[in-house]
Parts: sequence; C-alpha cells; structure tokens
Amino acid sequence: MEPGEGHMGNVGLEYVVAAKELFSERYLTVAEANRRNYANVARHYVKYMAKIDSPELLAEDLRRALGRLGNLGRKPVALDACGGSGDAALMLQQLGCDVLLVDISPEMIGFYKEACATAGFGAETQCSEIGSFFTRTQRRFDLIVFRSALHHLEDPVLVLQLAQKTLSPNGLIVTIFDPVKRPRWVNMAVKPLLWIRRAMSSPKLILTRPIPVLRNMIRGGQKYKDRRKLEITDANVGMIAEFHAGRGFDDKALVERITSTANLSVLHHDYYTGRCGMLEKMIYKVSGSPRHFKLLLQNAESAGGSDQTSP
Repeated sequence: MEPGEGHMGNVGLEYVVAAKELFSERYLTVAEANRRNYANVARHYVKYMAKIDSPELLAEDLRRALGRLGNLGRKPVALDACGGSGDAALMLQQLGCDVLLVDISPEMIGFYKEACATAGFGAETQCSEIGSFFTRTQRRFDLIVFRSALHHLEDPVLVLQLAQKTLSPNGLIVTIFDPVKRPRWVNMAVKPLLWIRRAMSSPKLILTRPIPVLRNMIRGGQKYKDRRKLEITDANVGMIAEFHAGRGFDDKALVERITSTANLSVLHHDYYTGRCGMLEKMIYKVSGSPRHFKLLLQNAESAGGSDQTSP
C-alpha cells in the first residue's frame, strides 16, 4: 500500500509538494478550488447529483468497457479517478472489479465509505489530487473512469497523459458527463434553467450569491482567460472548481490533442443529452447542439487497433 492509501492524509501539502515541478500554478489553483469547494458543498452536491444523474448511462458505459477487456483470468483492476462519492466505484464493485477510488475531497470520500458500508463492500480509497496520484503510483489499472471529472481539471490532457502510463496492456479509460461547448445563445437560454434547478436542491448556494449567478447567466457561462491570474475567493471558488463547465469543451479539439499527445486511441466518441427538463431538451434539439460527450479510450502502446466511432 502506498503512502496515504486507505486514509486521507494532508492532501493540500501532498499535491503541492509532489507536483510543483510538473503542474503549473494555475493547475494547482484549480485543484485547490475543488478541495475547498467540496469541503463546503459535499452534502448538497451529492443530493443534487442524485436528482439529475443518469446511473443507467454510466452502467451501460462501464459494461461496454468491461466487455471490451474480455476475460482477464482475474478480477479487473479499476480506478475511479476524481471519484467523489463513488457512484462509478460502487457500480464497478457490483460488476466484479477490484476498485480504488481517488479524490481530492475527504468529505466526498466519506460519502463513498458510507455507501460501501451500507452495500456491504470494502472501500479502498486515497485522498489525493489526481495528477499527483498518477505521478506517484506504481499500480496498473485495467480500467480508469473519469465520471464528471475532466471539466474540473485545468489541464485534462496532461492528466490523461499521466493516466495512460498507469494502464495495463490494452487498458481502457472511460470519460463521461463532460459538457460540450455550445453557441452562446444556447448557454444563455439553458443557464437560468440549470440555476433554478440547483436553487431548488441547494438554495444557499444560489440565493446567497446573486451577482455572480446573474453574471454567469448573462455571459452564457464562466470563462477564465489565460492572461488573468486565478485568485480563489468565496464568491468564485465553485466556478473555478468547475473550471471548464461554464463554457464546455471543444470536444473535437480535445480528442485531437489526446490522440496526438497521450498514446491513447479513441474507440468511441459519443454525444448524449442525459437527464434534464423538457424545456431544456427542446432547446438542445432546436439548436442541434449536444449537451455532453463521452469517450472510450484505449492504451495505444499496446492496442491492437481502433474501431473509432465518429461523433
């Protein structure tokens, strides 16, 4: 067992010391915003996600990945990266995997441990910034899952590069629940609906911050320009934590960067809407803009070929 594995430790000092030469100050600031944000909102976030999540979609993608791995002659070894309260980790245990959950928030890890105890599962966890974890671990994983995670990372391609180095031969990475960059008018139309839904589940998160919420709606999402130094405040910690969520990803450009730099091949690149209100679905349909994208990636250093699905 690695240092820090199975307990929470001093995550702030750990990831700053371990990663200060590899990761930029900007990257570490976004990581710190995630740690601070979920220290405050973990319980509200878990309740909110329970209302809007699509567990059937996640289960479908995990089964597809495990089917692709085939019979290994042993239990698949899986990592729930940035796993939070462990929805993916719990499903992976139910599907017969040995699972490690890594997350920067001890509060979120606590919810996973409670869920495991209720379900009668063990809970192997490590509290760590995910990029730092990949630089230190000696373990190899058959499957790594990033569920609702890439948009929390300042440099997701760098993290995927590091993740690839920990994959077993023909190992797979699943990413799911990350937003697609859409026309500004679509974001401006959808944002009020999202905030209203969030206010119903966690009113304190919205009603106590009317100015940044209104600014976010008018702009059609938050964007942090490279020329501006990020500074975490009580008002912006949540938006910095959800770093790419405000405007979404140019997912085609992201995939091009991944395949050209990360030794990963794309087996599937799919779009979907997921759970949302009828009015929101109508806006996406009229605009022709997808809401989320998901990827199934394979270790290209040992992969025997690709059956990429065109988006």
